Amino acid sequence: MSGLGARFATVIPPGPRPSGIDGLGWTPAWSLRSAVWAHGTPSQASGGVGAGESSRWALARHDRDRPSRSARPVPPRTDQPRVRSRRNATQVREHPLNAAGAGAPTTLPVSAPPSAGVIIVRPAGRTAVSRVESTAIDSLLYLRACRYAWWLAILTFTWSYPRRGSQRAGSGFTGYGIVGMPRAECNMVSVCQQSVERATRALGAVLLASAVGAGVAAWLSAGDGLVLAPDQWGTIAQRLEAVAWLVLVAFAMAVSMSGLAHLRGRHESIVVDARIWAAAILILWYAAFNLLLPTKFGDENANQNAINGIVNGDWSFTQVLAVIPGYHWAVAQASKAWGPSLLYTRTLTCLLSVAMLWVYYALAQRYKPEQSDHAVIALALLPIIFPYSAAAYTDVPSVALVLAGLLALSRRHFVWSALMVLLSCYLRQSNLVWLGLFPAIAAWQLWQEMRAGPIEDRLSARDFLVHIIVARLYPFFVAAAFFLASFFLVSHSLIWGHVPANRPRPNLGNLFAITFYALLLWAPIWLPRAGADLSWLGRWAVRHVAPALVAVVGALGVGAALFFGYDNFHPWNQSFGFLTNIPLVFMQEFVWARVLGIVAVWWAVLAFGRIWWEQSHRVELLLVLGFFIIFMLPHALVDPRYYMVPLALINLFWVYPAERTRALLFWWAALSVFIGGAMILGHWRYLTISW
Repeated sequence: MSGLGARFATVIPPGPRPSGIDGLGWTPAWSLRSAVWAHGTPSQASGGVGAGESSRWALARHDRDRPSRSARPVPPRTDQPRVRSRRNATQVREHPLNAAGAGAPTTLPVSAPPSAGVIIVRPAGRTAVSRVESTAIDSLLYLRACRYAWWLAILTFTWSYPRRGSQRAGSGFTGYGIVGMPRAECNMVSVCQQSVERATRALGAVLLASAVGAGVAAWLSAGDGLVLAPDQWGTIAQRLEAVAWLVLVAFAMAVSMSGLAHLRGRHESIVVDARIWAAAILILWYAAFNLLLPTKFGDENANQNAINGIVNGDWSFTQVLAVIPGYHWAVAQASKAWGPSLLYTRTLTCLLSVAMLWVYYALAQRYKPEQSDHAVIALALLPIIFPYSAAAYTDVPSVALVLAGLLALSRRHFVWSALMVLLSCYLRQSNLVWLGLFPAIAAWQLWQEMRAGPIEDRLSARDFLVHIIVARLYPFFVAAAFFLASFFLVSHSLIWGHVPANRPRPNLGNLFAITFYALLLWAPIWLPRAGADLSWLGRWAVRHVAPALVAVVGALGVGAALFFGYDNFHPWNQSFGFLTNIPLVFMQEFVWARVLGIVAVWWAVLAFGRIWWEQSHRVELLLVLGFFIIFMLPHALVDPRYYMVPLALINLFWVYPAERTRALLFWWAALSVFIGGAMILGHWRYLTISW
């Protein structure tokens, strides 16, 4: 089997690409009989399969019109290069360097023109394979059996785990800190828990059916076919394997929610750490994302090209980026030992995502200890963070550093906190705003501690400003000044890159987008209160007529400003290929859509304003919202990836109603699976770029 990898290299044939799950022509690991392999050379600087890498194997789709297995002749084994013509091939071309001797490259460059249209089966001078190549091929051939065996182990746990414990709700239930909850609410939790059990069993059944179906279809595609052609069975196997992976991720989400209720009880001997469940969700998504979508997705192309260029000493690729290439430089330094690759970059992102969960759990223990388990699961399921936790993007590593800075801040390590946020600024320069938020949060908390202490220890406002804010919080101001100076010295301006679309400019579309996402994400929280909010608004307007008239006039004025000031000017927000762009384009073209957007803003102010007033961390939430607005001012592009840090902080400081936490997890899990499924299945290829 190891000789298979040594004899095959590929050049993409001319003509239209064969249709695949996502239009990118990927081949899953089970279809090794119908796959060919390309061994990248160090001379491939950027772009294409195996760009800038050595000793990397990449999959390429086999021709759909191959004859049946029984009709394919077995080529003789010789020492000469053998070629197999592909569809639309017009000529057979010898490798131009085959005659150069043993030290010459042995494969066609990936950048060869598409007119080559051939597969070099065994290049001249290649008589043996390396140990690394043999191990890689054998491991991939073995992957299918291991994966199906692992699925069966998961399914065994599925049927045995949720059989017992349906009557645990009540005084013995300590998950989410609701001991002493009224019996009606405990009954609601019990009903919700039974729903989780049913959903877990259903997902297990779907997982079993899709996994077995994928295996059977793959076996039929390797033969002469039954009822359907082998290629049709191969397509079915691809789809079923993708569905199986997505269901596996959803199954892990359901088990995590079920585990929090079942295994955190007072009388339960097994204690399950919520961080383990959250990490399992992200790792499963990482595996599914890499196996089913091994090609570069969205901005991964620009990010990986920049990393490859830095490794090769070429910084020109960084000029197309919108952010300072600190992340790219760090990944390039870490990957110099064995060469950069998309898989390695994604792996680093996944590891940082998992580490972020432990940091977030420690923060949740500080700010809402009763819901710390829920908080860490919610962060893993947050639909804006979940899809990018395994992608080669700068966003999730940036969030991890900002949260690490907040953890240091909560422990009064102000120098370390400023250092963490400073490092995050070198990943995304817009994080400079959080160097203003963190000292504001620290100043408020120190003020509260001083006011709660003895009267003789209290300071005046002037003394507090001098002896507390200036004397203790100066590292944040020093870090901000250092970053601005270093950034200006490197870029000779306050803007990075030369792409005109990345120039800073305020965009009212971000206000509408933030409103839409807030209403969508927290729908399980505000929807049950909608009737009560409307009733309260009516009673308040009757009791306070004059303030109500002022509020109406102010709301109409703000609505008029939004109506006439809205302009969807950014070119990347004008295509229906991005899900985020759909409401933006509709508001640009139709009056009724813009009016609905303004009504949504009004309702968000009412609904979230009342929820905010009931929170114990009102000041922290208000500070996050204020700096969030400042953070979004220079962003001309409407992209929800920019909202990761603020939404993670809001989720941290927001104490949810105990009876709604499970519904919120359900909702976020459904949104995350939908986005991940659309990304992998390719129904909307660019869905998660703009969500």
